[in-house]
Amino acid sequence: MLKRILKLTGKNRNAHNNITLGIILAFIAGSINAGGFSIVDNYTSHVTGMMSSAAAHISVKEYLNAFLVLSYISCFVFGATFTAIITLTAQRHHLNSQYAIALTLESIIIMALSLVWIFSDIKIPYFIASLCFLMGLQNALITKASSAIIRTTHISGMATDLGIEIGKYIFLKKDSEIASNLIDAKRHMIIILSFFAGGIVGAISVNFIGIYTFFALATLLFTISMPTVFKDLIIHIKIFKHD
Repeated sequence: MLKRILKLTGKNRNAHNNITLGIILAFIAGSINAGGFSIVDNYTSHVTGMMSSAAAHISVKEYLNAFLVLSYISCFVFGATFTAIITLTAQRHHLNSQYAIALTLESIIIMALSLVWIFSDIKIPYFIASLCFLMGLQNALITKASSAIIRTTHISGMATDLGIEIGKYIFLKKDSEIASNLIDAKRHMIIILSFFAGGIVGAISVNFIGIYTFFALATLLFTISMPTVFKDLIIHIKIFKHD
């Protein structure tokens, strides 16, 4: 089990690991997006919708609301930037946990955010901004890990890719091309369904246990990422002591 987890979030990737991690992260993204909507009445991964919302606010001269929505988009972008910085820094130091570090940080941030929500009078905009940051972080991570083949929050893009694969299937004649096409279509469909399933679970769970839903999601992230980070930490401690 531990070996599977280490392979799942390690730097040496294969198609199976990417799809498995993509399924898990898509489920978490769907849960956070739908669960977050139930709590704060705002989606946190739908950047296209947020951009349209900002434009609509500007059209009716609601400039403060437009600025707020644009700040959410900026948080999403910053989350993706943060992931790039983490992974590139880890690559420079030859760490196996270059992807696991970002996931561990995501789990810690979710836990901290949930605690702040419980024990303080936090304002909703800050909560939305934080979730947008996390969605950007997570989407960039799987995009980078899978060489841009898989995304976990950009369902519009995945649905577009699925449509393209369906079109290819109808048009292609060679069996070898059809086989590859079916594999790609299956991958897109699985990710989309995982996001959808996560949304259902997240929305239902929030209605029953509220913000504690996010603790469960953070625990799942921590479980799949921390072993890889811990292994790197142990290795570098041994190297430091040896030196």
